[in-house]
This record gives sequence, structure tokens and C-alpha cells, in this order.
Amino acid sequence: LELARRRAGDLPLGPRVTLRIADAAALPFPDSSFDAVVDTFGLCVFEAPGAVLSEVRRVLRPGGEVVLLEHDDGPVSRALAFTRGTSAVAATCAYDQDVAALVTAAGLRLSESEPVAGGFLRRVVAGRALER
Repeated sequence: LELARRRAGDLPLGPRVTLRIADAAALPFPDSSFDAVVDTFGLCVFEAPGAVLSEVRRVLRPGGEVVLLEHDDGPVSRALAFTRGTSAVAATCAYDQDVAALVTAAGLRLSESEPVAGGFLRRVVAGRALER
């Protein structure tokens, strides 16, 4: 965390950046705290990705946006199924999840979902609906 703080300090926004260690399924922030949430390759390693996405929905303000780049249950992932458990990485990364289904099950509104990197990854943009 100290290395990240030093690096953030070198950026134009550095003084306004606060870094914290927290449980992704129980974030220490009030409801509707963030305009955007970005995650790359996190859902594949969380024990309960659905709980994490529900927490993301809670801290995202109405009209806010979630951007994800994740391993996905596409043709490439299915072809690599035989590697499950053959290495430390393969044992800890659930690279065959239906990311779009996880997002919608968490109550987020899916606005974009497209395979990238030959179908091994999925880019997802979702949001929290505006409250009426």
C-alpha cells in the first residue's frame, strides 16, 4: 500500500487520492458514494463475486457506471477447462464465469457487454438505475 501511495502522490490527482485496504464485499463507504467503479480481473478471484457486485451497486450513485474487464465463459475459456487446478493461477482464477449474468443478478443495469481478446475476456459497462 505504501508503494501505491508514493506512486499516487506523483500523479496530478495524487493529493486527493485516498487508498484503503477493505473487504470488497463489505466496503467501508456510505451508500451512493461513487460516480464510477472500475474492476479488472477481480471478479475471477473473489470467493463471492455476486456479493461483491451487490456491494458495488450499493456504493454506486444512481446514474453511476461500472466498467469491468473480466475473464468470461466464452469459447476460449471452455477450451482451457482442462487447465483448471494445474497451476496456482488456474486454481485461484474462475475464468469461466458468466460475467453479464453476475452483473444483472446483482441488480445492475447492463448497457454494454462485448467479448474482447478473441473471446477470452469480456468488457462490461453497467450502471445503477436512476431512482424514481
